[in-house]
Parts: sequence; structure tokens; C-alpha cells
Amino acid sequence: MVFSCNELFNKPQGKEVYLITAEDGKSLDAMEDGLLLISKTDIRTGRRHIKNLSKIIVKRID
Repeated sequence: MVFSCNELFNKPQGKEVYLITAEDGKSLDAMEDGLLLISKTDIRTGRRHIKNLSKIIVKRID
């Protein structure tokens, strides 16, 4: 499964996608699966693969 930029930024389901970088107090390096991507609007659940993610920037848009 792959999300396009359009799905994430221009459609309602993009508001229900979460990129998990820590779990139960474990850092990203200690997590068994590494990064987790969760989509609460998926009809069928399962793994989503994350490719070519080089960094995450969190900032407030002015």
C-alpha cells in the first residue's frame, strides 16, 4: 500500500494517518518494526511500507 501526496494532503483520509516513531517508551531504534504507519480509515488493516523517508520535520505553518 502506498499513499500519494494528494491522498495525505488533499483528502479526508489524510487526517487519519499517523506515523509512529516511538512505542511504549521505546525509541525508534529499539522498536521491533521501526517506523509504523497507521491509517484509521483503512477498511482492511495490515502493514504499510514506508520507503525513501529520510527525515521528519515538525513545524508550525505561518
